[in-house]
Amino acid sequence: MTEESPGARNRRLTGRSPAFPAIPLGEAIERARQLYDKNKVHSVPLHSAADCWGVKPTSSSTLAITAALKAFGLVVDSGSGSSRTIRISDNARRLLTGAPPDVRRELLGQMLRGPAILWARWQVWGPDAPDSNTAARTLHNELKFTEDAARRSYKVYRETIEFLKGEGALPPWPTADATKAPSQGSDGDERDDRSGPMPVGAQPESRPKPAWEERIVDEKGVAIVIRFDQEPTPASLEYARDYLNFKIRRMTASAERAREPRPSETDG
Repeated sequence: MTEESPGARNRRLTGRSPAFPAIPLGEAIERARQLYDKNKVHSVPLHSAADCWGVKPTSSSTLAITAALKAFGLVVDSGSGSSRTIRISDNARRLLTGAPPDVRRELLGQMLRGPAILWARWQVWGPDAPDSNTAARTLHNELKFTEDAARRSYKVYRETIEFLKGEGALPPWPTADATKAPSQGSDGDERDDRSGPMPVGAQPESRPKPAWEERIVDEKGVAIVIRFDQEPTPASLEYARDYLNFKIRRMTASAERAREPRPSETDG
């Protein structure tokens, strides 16, 4: 059977499914290594990156691989369209140039925090995820993945966790966020009030002064603060949008379950 390309995998993860990396972390690191071996830390156009990866510059695989590397914090990009370029991130450079074992483990653990939904699933599933059928049903029913995207996203999750386990780089679990007592809906279902993933390289002990902050107030008078530690880019705003869409899907699914009649209410 012919192995499916990252682009084909990415197409299967689109539609109404939340954003999820098309390839697991281990494979993404190998793609970053291919890029680094030929270009070091220099910015290159996407067609040059595609040459490094052995894919067609105009194929969806190029965008799928780029998106996965960016989600894991392995590359940074600039520009758009035909002028878009990417380069290896500082974290990736350190990882690929012989970082000491303890630093390597820290870097790998931070990369799990990159993709918003991958990190959110880690907080729920941890190192021992449920079986594939159960996990796929959860992703499909609660988070509104398509059935095919749910299966493939679960595979990416498992392969990423297995890779980190082999490297001895799994973050502590339960996480600090996961151990907070969750609020409950009227049906007793736990609601996810946890914060989002920590950006790659962020240090919780010392937060820099925000470079960009905007405060808005919703129609009920609730203040909402949007804060970035660096000047936001279209890509960082898209990342925030993807995470908010994930939270909306989860809250909507929880509300739908709360409206379902309990067995005691339907039994004669």
